[in-house]
Amino acid sequence: YMGGTGDFYQGPVWYNVYVSYALANGIIRDGDFADYDRTATRGEMAYILGSAVPAKALEQINTVGELPDVNAATPYSYKIFALYQAGVLTGYSDHSYHPDATITRCETAAIIARIADASLRQTF
Repeated sequence: YMGGTGDFYQGPVWYNVYVSYALANGIIRDGDFADYDRTATRGEMAYILGSAVPAKALEQINTVGELPDVNAATPYSYKIFALYQAGVLTGYSDHSYHPDATITRCETAAIIARIADASLRQTF
């Protein structure tokens, strides 16, 4: 979505090139995260992945007005709701999201797949 070659040359700290790219492209803002070595939460990953694509790439297919564990005071709630409405996030069986829990690689892969391929998005 951002264009460019996608060539990333790693330096001594493996993530610096990706953080620099995300900052330069407005995916994250300087100061959003104090420690890039810790595991990301589910809320933080929704913020990052939801910000990596333009809003028009997340067409609303669900109407989600509330979630059991996400409200307006929840950090990144606007991205979490946008991804639920686009069918990218489905959460748990009760549609809760657990935004403060850490996210697994397989959960991240499912989110990325649904962002990249709209046919994988879930309606409910």
